[in-house]
Amino acid sequence: MSNYLMFWLSKSIVEFGIALGILAISGIVLLALWLPTWRKQSKCSHDRVHETQACDAICLRCGKNLGFIDTWREQQQCK
Repeated sequence: MSNYLMFWLSKSIVEFGIALGILAISGIVLLALWLPTWRKQSKCSHDRVHETQACDAICLRCGKNLGFIDTWREQQQCK
């Protein structure tokens, strides 16, 4: 009886470890894909924008959505 119990406990622990490993690997891959975009957007001055039909300001250099176009214009006038 105890052998069966140990088998099921160890099986659960191994499956949990495998799931954590897969989660960690996928997190590292997503971070590696996201990091260059984040660095590009954080270094950009966002001085050239494109206005969409939804009145969003999109930076032409990095592609970041800067929000409502009038809010962006007010921020640029205050500088």
